[in-house]
Amino acid sequence: MGTAFRLIITGASDGFLNMAIDEALAQSFQESGFRKYAGFIRFYGWSCAWLSCGYFQDPHKIVDENKMQQAGVSLVRRLSGGGLVLHNDEVTYSIMCFDQILKPRRVRESYFQLTAFVRDALRHLGLEAHFAYERGAFLSSAFSHICAYGKEEGDIIVAGKKIGGHAQRRKKHFIFQQGFIPLGKRDYALNHFVQEEYKDKEKQEIASLAEFVEIDAENLRQLLQECLRQNLGVDLDERPLTAEEEERARFLAKNKYSTYEWNYCRETKLP
Repeated sequence: MGTAFRLIITGASDGFLNMAIDEALAQSFQESGFRKYAGFIRFYGWSCAWLSCGYFQDPHKIVDENKMQQAGVSLVRRLSGGGLVLHNDEVTYSIMCFDQILKPRRVRESYFQLTAFVRDALRHLGLEAHFAYERGAFLSSAFSHICAYGKEEGDIIVAGKKIGGHAQRRKKHFIFQQGFIPLGKRDYALNHFVQEEYKDKEKQEIASLAEFVEIDAENLRQLLQECLRQNLGVDLDERPLTAEEEERARFLAKNKYSTYEWNYCRETKLP
């Protein structure tokens, strides 16, 4: 097994292609048999506002599709779990590795270990960032369909507010995690796109870094990279998408992630 992580930076794309690239990279990584890398980290953004729902969610029950159409916002289903997220001006990442590089390997502890680089990057910006469990913050007793509403023990908190979010999916010994850190002010609140029965006006929206500090996407990404290196003790080897990965991602974007069957029914009918 390699001792470095592959670093991929792909810029801003639409939601269908973003999720397709993540899956193409995950497939490529699993097929490689860890001959060169111990994992990969990808940083990217969104070409405009998008909604993403967790792998196990039913958008029909949660999302107000009329509001989506009026705002010109589309929805895509993620491979990872978690609740509904509104993406826009942010730094988004996906990370995949074999659980053998993490100590300990238990689900709860490995989640903190894989997410700590985000917490530490915020601390380098002078923010008192911590996991919710570290300060005895209120923890939701049940899964929240809306990412902004839940405050679970692994969420990152600054001044009592949740910043961004993170969700995992595991398959055998593989760990795949997606996360996002909002940078600036958003045109819409997530609550705008939620059906009435799921709205909770008493809950806070996810905070953005602009509420606390000024930093652009490039500088935040560089800081995140350095914290990941330190936390996991790995080097980062930047490599762009291969031609095969680009082709696979375009195929998945067209035949899976842009389809109604996948996004609303969690079904795939690949040719």
